[in-house]
Amino acid sequence: MNIQINPINFSCKTTPTHMKPKSPAKAWIHRLFNSKDTFTRTNFDINKDLKKVRLKEKINEGRTSEVYKTNFSGYVVRIIRGMYFEPKVLTPINDPNGLTIAEDEYGFIKLMKHIKGEPLYNKGWIIDHEMPVKQYMNTFEKIINLPNKTFAQYIQNVINIRKNGYDIDEINPNNFLLDGDRIRIVDLEKNPNTKPQILLRDFNPFVNKYHLVLLLRKMTLEDIYAFSEKIKYFYNKIINVAQQEGYNLNIEELCDDSYAKREHLINYLYYKNWDMIKRLIKM
Repeated sequence: MNIQINPINFSCKTTPTHMKPKSPAKAWIHRLFNSKDTFTRTNFDINKDLKKVRLKEKINEGRTSEVYKTNFSGYVVRIIRGMYFEPKVLTPINDPNGLTIAEDEYGFIKLMKHIKGEPLYNKGWIIDHEMPVKQYMNTFEKIINLPNKTFAQYIQNVINIRKNGYDIDEINPNNFLLDGDRIRIVDLEKNPNTKPQILLRDFNPFVNKYHLVLLLRKMTLEDIYAFSEKIKYFYNKIINVAQQEGYNLNIEELCDDSYAKREHLINYLYYKNWDMIKRLIKM
């Protein structure tokens, strides 16, 4: 129990059980208990079966969360790492993306449809992981050569999500699954203030922007020059697709080049601002 003391009066606030972190031993026992039911059901009725959901084996993890199979075929649970899983806290929601079926009031536990596909930059992506350049480039080549219809569908999906009061997490490529030629977004956050628009940063997952500085430090200047051409090709492609869908995306040339900023890295690569790139990767 967390007790907060107010200088005027005394009040007691209790942290919900499913938000309390578990000790390693309790976490192991809890997961073992929840995974023990090996009987897998194939039919799921949200009105009758929601409280019967149990965790099975872990199948993926991201920066802050883990994904588990459940005892209902075709459904998974995404849970913030270290939290208790309690099915009784789940309530049905109307997710415009059509993937999340139910969640707790904080969005820390989500029951979702299990879909095919692999994270854009491979299973197990974590925010401080240094990916080999060759592995990155193989993935990036695959992404930039996806057909225009893939990005058109993605744009319309993001617009629809925002129209319905949700938003996407554009940092973690693990939240975007490549299923054939389709991009599926598997992590939405409620945001009633969001606007129905598509932004240039919504394409950050496709270039794994968070890791780019680490990757550039491993490249030769010749490799960086070649990579810059690929960045320009990709962003020109999505700018044209967005325009065909009725939206304008522009990479504006920077005026203030006095010091390097990570958030401007794509601009530096796009406009071949070698001086700023060199400064950035030496920081």
